[in-house]
Amino acid sequence: MSVRRVSDRELKAIEVLRQNPVLAAHKLLRRNNRPMELTWYQRRILKDLWSGKPQTLLIMGRGTGKTFTLAVFLVLKALLYPRDKCGIVGPTYRQAKFVFDEIVNIWEESDFVRASTKKDPFKTPEQCEIQFTNGSRIIALPLGDGNKIRGARFWRLVADEAAQIPEEIIDTVLLPFLNTSKDPMSGKTGERNQLIMASTAYYQFNHLYKKFIDYQRFIAEGNHNYSVHRYTYLDAPPGFVDLENIEHQRRTVPKIKFDMENLCIFPADSDGFFPASLINTIEDHSLTIEPKGVEGAEYVMGIDPARQSDNFAICIARLTSNGYKVVRVETMLRQTFPKMMWRIRELLNEYNVVRIAMDAGGGGTTIKDLLAESVVINPNTGSTETVEPIIDMNDPNTKHKRGLRILDMVNFTPKEINAMNFDLKADMENKRVAIPGVPKENLPGFSLAEQEEMYEEIRLMREEIETIVATPLQRGGLLHFDTPNKSLRKDRYTALLLAGKAARDCIRGTDENIVVRTLPAGRWVYNSWLSGRRGF
Repeated sequence: MSVRRVSDRELKAIEVLRQNPVLAAHKLLRRNNRPMELTWYQRRILKDLWSGKPQTLLIMGRGTGKTFTLAVFLVLKALLYPRDKCGIVGPTYRQAKFVFDEIVNIWEESDFVRASTKKDPFKTPEQCEIQFTNGSRIIALPLGDGNKIRGARFWRLVADEAAQIPEEIIDTVLLPFLNTSKDPMSGKTGERNQLIMASTAYYQFNHLYKKFIDYQRFIAEGNHNYSVHRYTYLDAPPGFVDLENIEHQRRTVPKIKFDMENLCIFPADSDGFFPASLINTIEDHSLTIEPKGVEGAEYVMGIDPARQSDNFAICIARLTSNGYKVVRVETMLRQTFPKMMWRIRELLNEYNVVRIAMDAGGGGTTIKDLLAESVVINPNTGSTETVEPIIDMNDPNTKHKRGLRILDMVNFTPKEINAMNFDLKADMENKRVAIPGVPKENLPGFSLAEQEEMYEEIRLMREEIETIVATPLQRGGLLHFDTPNKSLRKDRYTALLLAGKAARDCIRGTDENIVVRTLPAGRWVYNSWLSGRRGF
């Protein structure tokens, strides 16, 4: 195959573009059927990234073009420098794919970029990649435990949403990546590997804030290996961000969350009943979600029934020697009661659940009645199936009914709500409850992407817990627990309250209705009944 010789004129043009990345973006890339134009701060960031400083920190508000700017930088580097190898990671593979998707958008709109690639960009459960005809590659990878990054030998690495990446991964995997120069065997000194950490602001107890302060100090001391950029929606030119949406967020989301995500402010802590710093202490990165039950383990389930537009939420926790560990959270929106009942039964087949705590209000009674039936219709197939009834252990009307007595219907009185919240806070303070960190490796039968989707529910649960505020009731010396405004959800948080109650009741030995269940091949079945624990 013949190779066309590049003319001197083309070489000069390439060199001009290499010296001016903003011009290169305008000449080579397109956006909305027009030559690409960048905001003033995007131009500043691009020029700074182009200089090759080993460590750069981008703190940018939502909607200010952080992901887009990173995509422009990576595409231009791959286009203009042969055999460049660029990597993208995030706290989850899903986050890394957000940056890659922006690269794909540029590829789709820019004729020159498409003509410069070997084939279409592709995605697999293991990685996303775009290959250029000059030998350059851009690859997005699941971060996992960091082993894939160690072996990838990228020259430039973008770590998006760095505040959510575990500090140990940054310190033991990402930063050591800078130890090797871009081309260590060439004998040349000069360009080093490049690590770009990008994020919205987060709490001061997080590792990102320390890096933000340290980098600024290094820069002030004259160290040219570091760079920091911090931009909010107030820096954007007119029309760049939707100001009406910004104002809607200001009215509807907690002030601390608005300040972090839109104004790049690092608050010391959240001001709710459950401080963010406290919630942070119960996150254990050595733990992972459990997509199905572990043989020999016992689980509890908390259920918040759906109320009108609310989520139907389920929280499953595994009992441990000194407390309980949240292993799975699920939500369903606008589903029928039969489907909610059936989903509960499906999960009971996957986990050895010894106690269910469910809110008696908001549809809980309807679900309770459906669970008590022995013959039900499978809403997914329409077929009739015979099942083991799930019985309310405290209902005197069912004391002679045959079934599995593991259901505790909880009345949400002010006294009960106060008890569950204070007990949950005490569990956090005494490390009796744990929530898993970001999934790091494939579990048998479940891809990392599937696990990350499950983990997303736990992350949202954590956000809901942070928003809960306590205000005094007029009488009784009790507190009212709620979100700052009615537009915020708290279904996952409520399911956790109930799972915590179920776990404490089991641990304290107050549950005389625990049923021993064993795991044969493939499914949980109810095959062992202790005297007095099954009604007839």
